[in-house]
Amino acid sequence: MRRIWILLLLMLLVSVSLAEETPYLEWSNDYLRIFVTKTEQEMGRFAIDTTLGDHSRDDDNNKPLIYGHPVPWTSYTTFRVDGVDYVFGGPTERRAGAGGVFGSVISPPHLEGEEIVTTFLYEGIQVEQRIGVCINPYSGWSDTARIRYRIKNTDMEPKNIGLRIVLDTMLGSNDGAPFRVGGDNIANPTSLNQARLPDVWQAFDSLSAPSVIAQGILKGYGVSPPDRVTFIDWGTAADHLWDLVWEEGQDFTRAGEFEPDTAIALYWEPSPTAPGATREFTILYGLGGVTMAPGASFLGM
Repeated sequence: MRRIWILLLLMLLVSVSLAEETPYLEWSNDYLRIFVTKTEQEMGRFAIDTTLGDHSRDDDNNKPLIYGHPVPWTSYTTFRVDGVDYVFGGPTERRAGAGGVFGSVISPPHLEGEEIVTTFLYEGIQVEQRIGVCINPYSGWSDTARIRYRIKNTDMEPKNIGLRIVLDTMLGSNDGAPFRVGGDNIANPTSLNQARLPDVWQAFDSLSAPSVIAQGILKGYGVSPPDRVTFIDWGTAADHLWDLVWEEGQDFTRAGEFEPDTAIALYWEPSPTAPGATREFTILYGLGGVTMAPGASFLGM
């Protein structure tokens, strides 16, 4: 009998050890699943999948909206401080953000309520990333991820602080997911300033017969409207920490390779931030389409 109890105890310890070594943290509901990397390399990077997706149909179940599950690394966030480009989270030796300056971890990814929170410290700057799920104002369902950054100037001097978020879009099996903005298909790298920003942008696994649809909200509902957004191939976004350059007529083929691979970069230009002050940036990204919760009011697309 004692041997059985010892064996059971050993199995429990092994199970706990394996759970502790899981390289990612996950949170999900009936619509979305969020993954955040826990390893030292690329700590804090995230990906988003559907779970049941749009409950009115089954063809978008368990499909990616952002590339990279279960251990993400291709979507990444840069913040520019007095002209220096820092990359949020753990260091990387891979393509996305490899040339950036990295900081030290204050708190690794952990759950606070229904948000996955990660905090890093840089030279006089503290950056907190919070990712959770919120109600989509267009559908009334909890099918949208809210991604927030709180950047605090802990230095004694004012600093110019800006932010860029790169989302490596992947819809279902389509890593070159096409974009649509204001009813127009985006077939080539395109940059829009704030005056030209629509309320939402969308990405699809297929324009002709879509089964997986994603939507990013750019205005209202607690969102921080970016100063500009750029639709680009992922390779160019991975290789450049801030400004992106492309040739006239270029398509979304991944820079240096041969496969289509789309991404979006959202920018908030540097602005003065006083000592002790905190700037907060929020984006919403989740399911698209127009299936609505009972009693919800359609707010327009």
